[in-house]
Amino acid sequence: MKTIFACLITCSLSLFSWSQSVETVSLKLSELITYVADQLPMDEPSQLLLLVEAPSNTWTMEHQFYLSQSLQLIQKRMKPEDELALILYGSYNQEVLSLSRSVVVKQVLDDLGRILNRPVSGARGDGIDIAFTVAENQRRADYQSKVLLIRNDVTPLAAKPPPIKSVGEGRAPKKSLGGTLAVTALGILPEVLAIIKD
Repeated sequence: MKTIFACLITCSLSLFSWSQSVETVSLKLSELITYVADQLPMDEPSQLLLLVEAPSNTWTMEHQFYLSQSLQLIQKRMKPEDELALILYGSYNQEVLSLSRSVVVKQVLDDLGRILNRPVSGARGDGIDIAFTVAENQRRADYQSKVLLIRNDVTPLAAKPPPIKSVGEGRAPKKSLGGTLAVTALGILPEVLAIIKD
C-alpha cells in the first residue's frame, strides 16, 4: 500500500512539474508578427523570451524592421503583468533585455544595434543555454512561460538573386509585323467602308 501511495505522489508531482514547464516555439523572423497577432495576449500572465538568431554578417535593416515591428506589437498586446526578455544566439550570445514588465522598444533596439555593430568577441557562452537558464530560474508558478526561438530567414534586398531569364531571352529580337498589318488594313479599308454604307 505504501508503494502505491508513494507512486501516486511521485506521478502527481511529476505531472505538476511537467505542466509548469517552459514551452518552446520555433519561428522564422518573418513569421513573428503573425504569431504575436494570433497568440497575444494570452489568457494567463505570461513570460515571453525571444531567442533571436544573430549571425555576425547577415543582420540588415530588413531584420531590424521585422524585429522592431514585432516588438512594438508585443508591447501593445502585453498585459501589465506580462514579462518579456530578448536574448541573442549565434555569433552574439548575449542577453539584450532581461525579463521585464515595461519594455521601451527604442531602447531595446538601440542596445541591440550597439551589440550587433561591434566585432564578435570571444565565447560568451551559448545564447540558447542562457535563454533556457533564464526561463527556468525566473519562472513563476502562476505564469505561462514561452521561449520563442526565432530563426533568421529574411533575405536582404541586395542579396536576392537576379531574376531568372525566360527561355526566349537572350536571342536576337524578332522583326515586328506592325508594318505588314498596317498595309493590309489600309488595303481592305475601302471594302469595309463599302459594306458599312450598304
